[in-house]
Amino acid sequence: MERQDLFTHYIKEFLREYSGMVKENTLKRYGNDLALFKLYFERYGPGDLRMLSWKHIEEFFSWWYLRQYIGCSLSGMKGLFATLKKFCLWLDKKGVVEYYDAWKQDESRILKNNVERVLMWEREVAEKRAVDDVFWLDGDWGHTEVSEGWFKVINTFRDKAALRDLDNNAAYIVRFEGLIARYIKPGDIISAALCRDEKGFYINDNIVWFFYPPTASEYLR
Repeated sequence: MERQDLFTHYIKEFLREYSGMVKENTLKRYGNDLALFKLYFERYGPGDLRMLSWKHIEEFFSWWYLRQYIGCSLSGMKGLFATLKKFCLWLDKKGVVEYYDAWKQDESRILKNNVERVLMWEREVAEKRAVDDVFWLDGDWGHTEVSEGWFKVINTFRDKAALRDLDNNAAYIVRFEGLIARYIKPGDIISAALCRDEKGFYINDNIVWFFYPPTASEYLR
């Protein structure tokens, strides 16, 4: 059996076994979640489900789900974590993969919290933009110097942070303004415009293009 057909086969078997154990809506969610992971795994993973490892789960949530899937959401992410954990346990029972190779309990808890943090920021920003037109106009663009890049957060202190430019290794001390100040943590990676005013460098919600958890650093494409 070809590896893609093998993946489909195991999804069907998993759903068949759970069909009498869960509600129809839950079973449908399982199917949608696994179909989504299959899209990632066949494009960026080895494709062969027998080679599934924690690194694939980590990449899926750290990068692919946040940026390649336009339907990402906080509730969807939580459901995906539950489905994939259940699927990994089932694969272990079937002798396809070792559960502890495919799913790391402590790491998964940290990853889930970090992805949840990113999605909560995105949701709050979207909600604020929907009701507050002025929110789009934060910052005096007439008196700023702007450069764009990828930055890693080295450390944070109150509303300030030390950033490293991932393109040229330059270091900056910046202040975060707006909602991003509540959510940013050391190790996070952002694609943003670095602006400067009379008080120094700053970044606000309107000039952060992409926001990733620390585990995304080795997977970004």
